[in-house]
Amino acid sequence: MQCEVQCDANKIYDMQFVDKYRSSVVQNTGINFSDIESAISKFNAESHENIANWLDHFENISQLFSLSDSQKFIFAERSLGGTAALFVGTVPQINSWQKLKQALIDEFSFEINSAHLQELLSKRKMRDSESAPEYFLKMKELCSSGKIEDAALMHYVVKGISDRQENKTILYGCRNLFEFKEKLKVYEVIKSDYVKSKCAFDKTKARYDSNPRFNSFDKLKPKQEHDDRFNSKNESANKVKSSGGVERMKYNNFESRKSKFCFNCGDPNHISRFCVHKDKGFKCFGCGAFGHKASECDEANPKPEVATLGVKFKPRLGNKVTIEDISVNLLIDTGSQATLLRKSVFDKLNMCKLYPLNLPLSGFRKCKVNPLGYFKGNIKIDDFKCNTDIYVVENNVMSYDVIIGMNVLMQGETVINEDGIVIKEKFQRLEEVDSLSVLPIDFTPNEGELNIGPDVPNIFKDKDRFPLPLIEDILDRLQGSRVFSTIDLKNAFFHVDVNKDSRKYTSFVTHEGQYQFLKFPFGLCISPAVFQRYINTIFRPLINDGIVLPYFDDIIILSSSFEERIERVERVLSIASEYGLEINFNKSHFLKKRIEFLGHAAEDSKIFPSTLKTKAVLNFPEQANLKQIHSFLGLTRYFRKFIPKCSTIARPLSDLLKKDRKFKFGEEERISFNQLKLMLAEKSVLRIYNSNYETELHTDASLEGYEAILMQKSPDDKNLHPTFYMSKKTTDAEKKYSSYELEALAVIEAVKKFRVYLLGIPFKIVTDCAALEKTMPKKRLGSSRCTEEERRRVFCTRYKKEDTPLHTYHIDHLGPLESTNKNYKYVSAIIDAFTKFVWIYSTKSTTSAEVIAKLEIQKAVLGSPFQIISDRGTAFTSGDFADYCAKEEIKHHAITTGLPRANGQIERINQTIISVLSKLSLENPNKWYKFTNELQQTINSTYQRSIDTTPFELLFGTKMNTGSLDKLKKMVKAEFQANFEVQREELRKHAK
Repeated sequence: MQCEVQCDANKIYDMQFVDKYRSSVVQNTGINFSDIESAISKFNAESHENIANWLDHFENISQLFSLSDSQKFIFAERSLGGTAALFVGTVPQINSWQKLKQALIDEFSFEINSAHLQELLSKRKMRDSESAPEYFLKMKELCSSGKIEDAALMHYVVKGISDRQENKTILYGCRNLFEFKEKLKVYEVIKSDYVKSKCAFDKTKARYDSNPRFNSFDKLKPKQEHDDRFNSKNESANKVKSSGGVERMKYNNFESRKSKFCFNCGDPNHISRFCVHKDKGFKCFGCGAFGHKASECDEANPKPEVATLGVKFKPRLGNKVTIEDISVNLLIDTGSQATLLRKSVFDKLNMCKLYPLNLPLSGFRKCKVNPLGYFKGNIKIDDFKCNTDIYVVENNVMSYDVIIGMNVLMQGETVINEDGIVIKEKFQRLEEVDSLSVLPIDFTPNEGELNIGPDVPNIFKDKDRFPLPLIEDILDRLQGSRVFSTIDLKNAFFHVDVNKDSRKYTSFVTHEGQYQFLKFPFGLCISPAVFQRYINTIFRPLINDGIVLPYFDDIIILSSSFEERIERVERVLSIASEYGLEINFNKSHFLKKRIEFLGHAAEDSKIFPSTLKTKAVLNFPEQANLKQIHSFLGLTRYFRKFIPKCSTIARPLSDLLKKDRKFKFGEEERISFNQLKLMLAEKSVLRIYNSNYETELHTDASLEGYEAILMQKSPDDKNLHPTFYMSKKTTDAEKKYSSYELEALAVIEAVKKFRVYLLGIPFKIVTDCAALEKTMPKKRLGSSRCTEEERRRVFCTRYKKEDTPLHTYHIDHLGPLESTNKNYKYVSAIIDAFTKFVWIYSTKSTTSAEVIAKLEIQKAVLGSPFQIISDRGTAFTSGDFADYCAKEEIKHHAITTGLPRANGQIERINQTIISVLSKLSLENPNKWYKFTNELQQTINSTYQRSIDTTPFELLFGTKMNTGSLDKLKKMVKAEFQANFEVQREELRKHAK
């Protein structure tokens, strides 16, 4: 079919062509002209529709109906609206489909940027008249004008659905749009079914529950109450859409009763048109009276009582008022038209005459009071005086002596002061200063705000050693509580004032000037301890009574029953108000059976990981470097007490942290990673420890690790429940133990771990090691057998003392001492075994690098020793120190752990060093490092009995020029003498 269209310059269509085309379409295809027009959507530029999408749609329709270019031109122009139609009318020479198409593309082609598109998506919410799949398609169409990820589209669709979050959980976790669309359909079906049943139930219940004659209809009620699964907005929307269906459902359910039910009086024996009470109006099924419905009845629908929670304050009555020279308390009531006086006060005004009054006074709830009369009286409030009518009422009418009403208040003048009235002084944290001392400043983000604090944690010499609470201790004290309230303090440290003399240490400089803190800033090392002491002091009586558990700015209020919950919260809020504590009510929760506190959730003497922390673990990405391994293990180990065999499961991940271990996240590590996440997702529940319950300690061990479970028997169900999981992986040395030794090790470590729980109570140890079980009933060995066994098994290695200087060094660390301005915290001491010559160095740490550096200093002058004896500190057991000894051909011997006397030479000299340095730096404790050289010189030039000379003379063969060290020599000799006497007393004790 070929049709030609001739258009003049003004685009006036040939209507003969239109009629001809209509008839041809109907004859050839059976499709009329209006069908094609309705198939093509209108294009309007104001709707932000993408012109490319509309043209694609138009081309598809044209291909379907086999339209020629001329026909496309006509239908396209008829499908334009708004700005697009005006635009085509203003552009000349558009007389073909190709020209029209290109003009539309040039004029209306655009692409929304991602920011604007996301703004449009976030504003577009699902309307009441839309279904979830329909809303999704419209959002998808909106996305076609720009570029956005599928995941972002799904996020905005879920966010735009007005429903409770728990109802929308079915829509999460979709991997693509197809799967998301299917879940939307399921969601729509569930929602529709629920709303229908809810509407039918609510209307049935509202109609019949209020009528006592229909008690037999109780069987129609569901067995359990419906949850408010969908919000009121969705409920109302579905009621509007399906009101017809709901009404029909109600009619069908009770159609059999309808013929015998009177809608006027409720009698089931007749219908309303035959009702004898028809003239009285509708009957109330609430109170039984005629003339109103149950929904309008005051007796059937009493006003609900509202219980409020807060701090009880004494009523603020205002100033004293003088009435005819008698001073009484007043209450100012701007809602009262008259001034009222109690009769007992009026009786004191003997000179006043009372005039009768028959006009009743109306008060709350339209309650009417008949006054005894009124009189003209003089009232004086501060400097204000007036003469007015005062109404006298009975004493039981009000609890105040006098209520000042508007007839008095309107006679006064209101004066507005531009300075206003100070209700509460502004919370000032900083003050401007002019000082030479300043500190670097640090900004820490905190919930949308910035915490400002100095970036120097150790500027205070005298630190507050107040013991900080342990999280485990706080959680254990939740045992027995059933109702919890948590309070979060706003700007915690800013509640504490800084001493005026110490403010200069908090000074910092900004571009606006120099300031110092009036309140304790964040970032100081003493801030946590000072604030914890402050909070404990405020709530000390409540802490002693077991009502409050403060943990820095988090305060938990315990209640064992609902009867005491309000009273305890009121006491805490009252004390907080008294001391001016600022409460963050957005993060505070009151009267909850379940709370989340310190990363844990507690309910009914049970604890489990909090939902927020669990989500953080589940959403943790797969590890790609060591830093992420550290973060993940730190997060999971916070909840290791909830995970059985945690150390064994996490072993592949923790082994990646070993030194010189190449990072490789393979299949074994991935299994460990996913298993830890899975075990936390299962939300293991632990019972809170109770010292009165029967307790058992279950242990087990293997080559990979050992674990223990502290269990208690609940008196409720007589079953054992876990209260704590412990696990440790075996070291390389422990892997060589026999099974018996590993089982014994598990028992020992478990008892050490749970020592605070097991002390003072009887408990049972449960193990599957038969050998360990059989050792328990055996009797003790006698003293002679023990001595014989020790001689047979235990022996001490004797080291030959060489008779040459600089052959053997004894080395050790002392500290930590008071930190200095050069960050010296430790003393490294070295003594030559033969000459007793001592080297004393000030060090910043106890690392092997510093030890090697000091040995290198001596090597430059005296060479390296042949042997070094030390303890098993990390500096001496590290791989770097072992490599250094191997390179210098030094034999290293580490003494037994816990046996310092095995390195006795260095231990004796350590006592002297500590004692003398403490005395020398008594006035300036942080200047002790300045005396190490003089002390070394004095010790090496002091006579010693063991070598019958001085260490310096024995090493170098000449006397040392000591200069002016006489005072220091006396101190060293006194210390040597004291040490000698102590050793002598010990020898005499052993001799006895």
